[in-house]
Amino acid sequence: MFQDSGLLPHKNVLNNISLAPAKVRKMATRLVNCRVGLENKESTLPNQLKLDTEMLKKVLDVMLGFAKGGITMIVASHEMGFARAATDRVVCIDNGKMLSWMNPNDTNPKKSRTKEFLKHIL
Repeated sequence: MFQDSGLLPHKNVLNNISLAPAKVRKMATRLVNCRVGLENKESTLPNQLKLDTEMLKKVLDVMLGFAKGGITMIVASHEMGFARAATDRVVCIDNGKMLSWMNPNDTNPKKSRTKEFLKHIL
């Protein structure tokens, strides 16, 4: 969630996090911030954040709750355990091109590049 390429560097945490929920589901951004422990960091810029293991777990747990609650999300992640738990479809992308579209529990994809990637992260 907080990878450099995933945030708008000129927007603070509150504005970055609120973009999708506010536009898609009219979700209360401050509630999301409280769930992941960012209630005191709303004006913080992305380069000032430290995402530790505990914070990462909170973020993934909230996202998993959204998924189980039927909220549609598009997430870029290398966290395959999370992908398996929270998704019904996974798209593997390499150099900006879609390699495969698969079930998250598929451990034997057809494309060799997808197999190579999964071999390194599973």
